[in-house]
Amino acid sequence: MTESDTDKQVKATEEVTQSHYPGINIGTEVIEDPNYHMAIHRPVFEDEPLTEQILTYVNQKQEEFLEEVKQNQPYLEERQWQANFYLTFDIYQVNETLYSFVFNAESYVAGANGRQSSKVFMVDLQKNATISAQTLFEESTEMYDDVHQQLKKAFESSPDYQDMFFEEALLEWKQETDLSNLYVTEDALMFTFDKYEVTAGAAGSPEIALPLSDFHTFLKEDWRARLNIEIENDISTGDTTSGALMRNKQTLMIMTMKKTHKKQK
Repeated sequence: MTESDTDKQVKATEEVTQSHYPGINIGTEVIEDPNYHMAIHRPVFEDEPLTEQILTYVNQKQEEFLEEVKQNQPYLEERQWQANFYLTFDIYQVNETLYSFVFNAESYVAGANGRQSSKVFMVDLQKNATISAQTLFEESTEMYDDVHQQLKKAFESSPDYQDMFFEEALLEWKQETDLSNLYVTEDALMFTFDKYEVTAGAAGSPEIALPLSDFHTFLKEDWRARLNIEIENDISTGDTTSGALMRNKQTLMIMTMKKTHKKQK
């Protein structure tokens, strides 16, 4: 290897550490190149095929970033800039065997405004498999209408989003979505949207939480049991409510994901 090659070589480190959750470790990879910096965090499961499913997504995001770096390489070298890519994730434990993983990908290549996107994986460790919204719910037009109306209400009533919300964009999302941006927590349905998807860029990547109990009638029976949604009937009124709803007085939760980044020295 020549001295010139040594100066340009890629430096990479990778390690796996234990998480607080049984059967789930955290893999961290940091790659330094003269033209870019990458920091990637991903879950590592005891089940190798499950890990490979996540790794397929991770590799896809890496390739997208590296292709963008390649296209802008003359620009980066001319200005002696280093592009940056960060892939992080959050873990939400629903119960002993069901987890939700929310990935956040951010890249900064040739402009001040970076690209932001998110990806949701719900994982059933009981079966060592990822699951989709279609696995959990009996889908229907009524369900999609209810989801759309509650999301619309949440955006319009939010002081953080109401002035930046695009109603037509949410309607378009409803018509095209497969609910792949949905994940479950202990008591909520969470919807994460990419930057610019349904709001102005200043809103970042909005995340909306709707009470899981509001959608108990759409849950498949086996999942209603696994998620511990207890249905209680009010004999005097004939109304049906869920134990989870009675325990949760907050009928609408709105969360904004705030992320911080380490500045490159």
